[in-house]
Amino acid sequence: MKLKKWFKIWGFTLTIGVFFVIIIINSFQEQYKNNCLKKTKLTIGTINEITFGSVRHPKSAEIIYNIKDKKYNFWERGDFTKLKVGDTVIIEYSLKDESVARVRDKNYNKNNIKTLH
Repeated sequence: MKLKKWFKIWGFTLTIGVFFVIIIINSFQEQYKNNCLKKTKLTIGTINEITFGSVRHPKSAEIIYNIKDKKYNFWERGDFTKLKVGDTVIIEYSLKDESVARVRDKNYNKNNIKTLH
């Protein structure tokens, strides 16, 4: 009987500990991203995939872009229902780490290249 209680206590403690470790790791990742995006440069990204969301996964889009002949991609949360795969968006990427980026303008018009300057 005491052994079952011991397993319940340690199982609960371990679950709570893992939960806090995940929260701390996510916090550091977000802090790193925000720190990297203090100095950015604009470029054009292309929508590669759009998800329409569910309970566990919010609406988002995968954006691909090229910097110095190297291909990068990232997922951006948000409403992309007015766009389709292959549409372009303006993104800003970090000068410190080019793999860190975010969407700056979803309503980018291919004919108006001046918006990048």
